[in-house]
Amino acid sequence: MSRAFPTNRMFLIPAVTLLLSTLSCAPDTETSEQHTEADHTEGVADENSTTTPDGEGTGGTRSWAPWSLSFERVDTMFSSEAHMIELFGRQSISRGTIHVGEGEKVPATILFAGESGRELKVSWHDRQRRRHPEQIVIEGTGSEWFLSSGLRTGIDLDSLRRLNERAFEMSGFEWDYGGTVVDWKGGKIEKMEREDAWLVVRTVRSDSGKAAVSEEEMRQIVGDRLISSENGVLKRVNPVVRTIIMVFAPPEPPAEDSEAGEQESEESTPQEEGRDR
Repeated sequence: MSRAFPTNRMFLIPAVTLLLSTLSCAPDTETSEQHTEADHTEGVADENSTTTPDGEGTGGTRSWAPWSLSFERVDTMFSSEAHMIELFGRQSISRGTIHVGEGEKVPATILFAGESGRELKVSWHDRQRRRHPEQIVIEGTGSEWFLSSGLRTGIDLDSLRRLNERAFEMSGFEWDYGGTVVDWKGGKIEKMEREDAWLVVRTVRSDSGKAAVSEEEMRQIVGDRLISSENGVLKRVNPVVRTIIMVFAPPEPPAEDSEAGEQESEESTPQEEGRDR
């Protein structure tokens, strides 16, 4: 069984609960409003002042281009909020919260908040110092972010199978964790994962896909059950990827840090205004 589904990692119950609660908040529809899980604060970047990771320090500005992610690159690009500021520029970073269900929220750092196709959310294991990523969340079928394997939001079932290079299993729709890939069956996407980092991929049904099958047929692919990507009804519905979450295990407990320079200055961190959107 693949480790694609977070409930297989029982040693990470708190992180797993957070992740699945976040997933359960997303509506099962391709046309749903994006960015409803984050409460953003001010600080969205100006279109002409975005610093990308290939810029030279924080002073160079480059026009935006889709950016490829891998677990190894995330380890460096998103190691901390402070490092994100160095790479992308302070004007591109804001703080907000991610809804995790039942009225609970957790702190998050938002990159390109509210910008269609650019927004990316990071929650942290060390929430006080905002370091050690817990989740990297990419959502919305038009996101420009993609993984180095070619995995991205917006691709359909057939494209996802071809990327994996073999059939996989996913959960049925119309329940909290509906449409989530649960077993990559040893395919290419599973081989991207590490013992301490893995992927959660959730799909949604398009309106046209729902119309492609009868109500009786649709009942075959809903509920708490496993469905093969080779299922004929599922193929006709042809769901698309809406959410990709890169999940990271907690880091090893660090040695006691005795340095005095742990406090964040106003000059180096984005402002929190405590205003929900």
